[in-house]
Amino acid sequence: MKKTCYAFTTILILLCTMLVTGCSHKSESSEEVKSSSSSHIQKSKKKPIKVSESSKSEETSSNSEFTSSVSWTKDKNKELSEFMHSWQKEMGQSYLGTYDGQNPNHYGFIFPEGLSSGQLKGKTNWGEKPIEFEWSPDGNSKAEYQVVAVATAKVQMQRCITYFFTIHKDHPIVFVTQTTNGDTLYFYDSQNVNLQAGFAKIVTGKEPKYPTNDVLYKDMKRKIKVPLIQQQIPTAFKHVWYTYNSENKIDQYELTDSSKIIMQFYNDHGFKWINVRNRGQSNGSGSGITLRYHLFDGKMIPVAMFAYGGFPVFTGNGYMNRDQADTLKRYKFGDEIPEH
Repeated sequence: MKKTCYAFTTILILLCTMLVTGCSHKSESSEEVKSSSSSHIQKSKKKPIKVSESSKSEETSSNSEFTSSVSWTKDKNKELSEFMHSWQKEMGQSYLGTYDGQNPNHYGFIFPEGLSSGQLKGKTNWGEKPIEFEWSPDGNSKAEYQVVAVATAKVQMQRCITYFFTIHKDHPIVFVTQTTNGDTLYFYDSQNVNLQAGFAKIVTGKEPKYPTNDVLYKDMKRKIKVPLIQQQIPTAFKHVWYTYNSENKIDQYELTDSSKIIMQFYNDHGFKWINVRNRGQSNGSGSGITLRYHLFDGKMIPVAMFAYGGFPVFTGNGYMNRDQADTLKRYKFGDEIPEH
C-alpha cells in the first residue's frame, strides 16, 4: 500500500487539521528511505584484496557504553520535551511528541497506541533485521527495545520523519524512520549527533563524547608514506571487514597482512584513503578504502567505505562484525562518494 503526506495549502481548515495530526495522509507515490536507496552500486570488476595472515587488530569502537540500569520518569519526559523544542527550533523543523501529551501520526500509525495496541507487531525492522518495539512509558519493561517517547514531523511535503526514543539493553538510541511504502517500517540509528547526545544525557545523566574521524587517521601517513618494506597497515584499518556487494551477497575484505600488498595514501572527497594493490599486480588501479565514524546501536563505530578505479567510485560500506553488516547491508549514510 502506497502512502505519503499531502499538503493542503489552499484550504485553511485542512491545513490547521494537518498541523494538529501530523503525517496522517496517504498518497499515490512516494520515496522510501529503506537501506541503500533505489539505485544499485556498480560491482567492482576486481575481487576485494584478501590476505590470509591471522592477526588480531585493535578495534576502534570509541564510545562509552551505557551499562547501568535506567528508567524513564515524568521529569525525564519533561526534559525531553524541553530539549526537543530547542532542538527542532535549531533544525528549522516542528514535531508532535508524546512527551507533550500529543499523538504523533506516521501515515495512519498513531502513537503511542500504534505500539501499545500491537498494531505494529511484526511490522518493524532495524535495517534488514526484524525487531519488535514495545511502548514502555516508564522504561522498566522486559522488552529488548523499549520506546519511551515518539515524535513525528508536523508537516512533511514529501515524506514523514518519525523518531522512536528507545532504551535498548540499558542504553539509549534514537531510531528514525522515513518509510512511506508498504506495511513495514524500516528504522535506522539517527545520525544526528546532537539528537542522540541530547537523549543519551537525559536517560543516563552523562553527555557522551563522540570522536572525530581524525582518530581513525592518526597513524596513516606514518605507516604508509615510508619505503615499501617498512609499510604497515594503519591501526584502525587493520581488520577483516564485512561488506555486502551489489548482488546483495556478503564479502570479507581482509586487510591484515602488509607483506602482500602495496599501499598509497591519498585524499578525496574530504576523506583520507588507502589505495591497496596486491604486490606484483601490474594492471589495474587497485581498491580504495577509507574509514569514518557513524552511529550504530547508540555508539560510534568505524564504518569502511570501499571504492574502485583511478577516479574512485563507491562500491560499498564495510563493518567490523557480521551482525552490523547483516543489519545494514547496502544502506547508505549519505556521505558516500559517487557511484558513477
